[in-house]
Amino acid sequence: MTTSLSDEVHQKIAFLNILQGIINRLANTVSVIKGASVTVFSALLAFSSGEKINFSGWVFIAPSIVFWFMHAYFLQQERAFRKIYNREAMHPEKAPVSFIIEKKDLDNVRENIWSVFFSKTVAFFNLGMFLSFILVYNVGKAQGNVNVERLAGYITSLSNYFKSFCQ
Repeated sequence: MTTSLSDEVHQKIAFLNILQGIINRLANTVSVIKGASVTVFSALLAFSSGEKINFSGWVFIAPSIVFWFMHAYFLQQERAFRKIYNREAMHPEKAPVSFIIEKKDLDNVRENIWSVFFSKTVAFFNLGMFLSFILVYNVGKAQGNVNVERLAGYITSLSNYFKSFCQ
């Protein structure tokens, strides 16, 4: 069965739309992870402001590492699919379209997780957020009597600052 040029073009557009949908979902997931990390850190900071709570700043480390890895992993996947999208978009329209995305194709274009983990954008956001929350936590604890209203103001300011990166 032979297909006309318009059928091949329609198949190519359909495949690129599928890839674009995957990329959009991965990008949305990265944004949700950023928002969730800000929310978790804000909740930890608010929880630490309780007077009867014996809370250590070390508690911020585990969620920081978990969210940092999740951020890097989904960004790695997004970049891999973007490379596949670009490769497919560069092929001539007459090339047959295969709607199958093989794992080996992803493996060939996927960056090393550590290079994504320590990339400027991922490291800046996650390390900056971690250090900011630790700073606010230590300032609040150093004051002795924790002023809940002031701490709530710090939390709101930090949340708004880092949520601006999520969009």
